[in-house]
Amino acid sequence: MASLPAVSAAPRTSDVVDAVRRGAPSKAAGSRGAPTLLEHLFASLALAALCAGAASADRVHVRAPALATWLETLAAFGTGCLLNGVLAATAWAAAFSPAGARRTATWWLLAACGFLLSLPYAMPYRLGISASAHALISFIGAWKTFDVLAGTRPAAVVSNGWKAFAMFLVSPVEYKTDPHSVLC
Repeated sequence: MASLPAVSAAPRTSDVVDAVRRGAPSKAAGSRGAPTLLEHLFASLALAALCAGAASADRVHVRAPALATWLETLAAFGTGCLLNGVLAATAWAAAFSPAGARRTATWWLLAACGFLLSLPYAMPYRLGISASAHALISFIGAWKTFDVLAGTRPAAVVSNGWKAFAMFLVSPVEYKTDPHSVLC
């Protein structure tokens, strides 16, 4: 009877912790060997591009955008976040309303999300970056609202009160929480 080849077991967590405390690299901790040929090639190409850019620096001018561009983009970003705050208030009311009212509030939330998703294209922005910023923020707000409606949002979002819930919807950043964490 042939014997099966030995299977190496994954390193124990305590071995990895001990190796990290000693400062020794560990295969389980993701240590790497020497750079590969492809990594050397990419580094060489990046260095060549940098040298070519430095050699032609007399013809290349970097200009900051005009102040009006910054202001319009910030206004679009702020408008999207403000409207997500209104959406958060509506979603909060819908989440804690009686069952019959919750169904009606859900339909209103879906209609509000549709309105918010189409609004950036109706606004009189002069620049594409402004409309894109507003559209992205509105999309993120609608996505998070759908998370709340579907029940797939982190539990800490609704268990920590209005402030945590509002920050979840107003902020364009998605974050992960520990089930027993306190957000605010």
